[in-house]
Amino acid sequence: MERFPALESNQVAVVTADVNSGSVLNLDLLPDQQNGRGVYKIFDDLHNAVAYAKSVIAERRTVECVIQGPDQETIHYITPKNVKEF
Repeated sequence: MERFPALESNQVAVVTADVNSGSVLNLDLLPDQQNGRGVYKIFDDLHNAVAYAKSVIAERRTVECVIQGPDQETIHYITPKNVKEF
């Protein structure tokens, strides 16, 4: 898996995974085969990252999203079960 990206203080990164297996997905929402496609989607603010996570989960109920800040801390863990809380 690729290294965590260097983020500016206001940026966040979203990584997706298969909710059943825990396998990290690439940006095409396919299992990451280290093909250079990348696994982190970067956003300039948390609001857009949450909106993205919600839209991905609405399309594919087998995906979960982790939103992380610049220090790689988990800000939100969004799953099909808790997506309505966001």
